[in-house]
Amino acid sequence: MPLSDRINEDIKDAMRARDEQALNALRAVRGEIIKFEKSGDNKSASDDDVIAMVKRLVKQRQDSIEMFRKGEREDLVGAEEAQIKILQLLLPEPLSPDELAALVAQAVEATGASSMKEMGQVMKAVRDLVAATGKDADNRALADLVKQSLG
Repeated sequence: MPLSDRINEDIKDAMRARDEQALNALRAVRGEIIKFEKSGDNKSASDDDVIAMVKRLVKQRQDSIEMFRKGEREDLVGAEEAQIKILQLLLPEPLSPDELAALVAQAVEATGASSMKEMGQVMKAVRDLVAATGKDADNRALADLVKQSLG
């Protein structure tokens, strides 16, 4: 089942359960999908497109949490955190730190990189390896691991 269809089913389930936080989070994703599909290219959103949208929404909510904490609005922080949990259920399983380290080592070896000048090549190779696993990885964590292994 495509991810966009799963989201539609999850919206129905959230409506039946009267789960406002889940409903808000899922409707935000659905809105992004609709916006993408009406962008003029007449194409439907692939699972990769939807995953990118969900990641963007999670990042927005993390930024909101930071701002709400600065503004001492803990009541809004809880709502955003609840929505992040719902959105993260739609993302692929993240790689463990050990798996990430192994992929970085493999990419460094494959590219023959030995200095920070070659970080771009290694990052591209690592992203390709991560994509092949079907799991997800935080780009910041990847970059840090690559810097450690090259620096």
